[in-house]
Amino acid sequence: MPNEQKCGFCLPPKEHQYQKGQSGNPNGRPRGVRNRNTIVREQMNRKITLTGPNGNSRRISTKEGIIAKQTNKALQGDLKSAKWVMELSDAADAEYEAMSAVREQLNHDDKLILQQYIKRYHEQ
Repeated sequence: MPNEQKCGFCLPPKEHQYQKGQSGNPNGRPRGVRNRNTIVREQMNRKITLTGPNGNSRRISTKEGIIAKQTNKALQGDLKSAKWVMELSDAADAEYEAMSAVREQLNHDDKLILQQYIKRYHEQ
């Protein structure tokens, strides 16, 4: 029994283990393959040309175009679009309010730091 190898869970026999210098996935993921998030971000930021009702055109992002289209549909009475636009607007407003509170807190903290600096400067 001296040649008997210990094998089991996570311990394959020596003849089935990878050789030194050999990868477990020799083909692997090809270089340059983008993940879903990258593809979505690129597509949503891609510029498109939008022609207005008076004939003038402008370039906007796909994301902005989708929001404009849904807003127009909501204004024409599409309830699904109206619900989506309102939810998006509420989320944007909530995020803006949260950022304003953080900004105001920073301004308050900055004022305290400046007051302490001025007090220390006048003591010298």
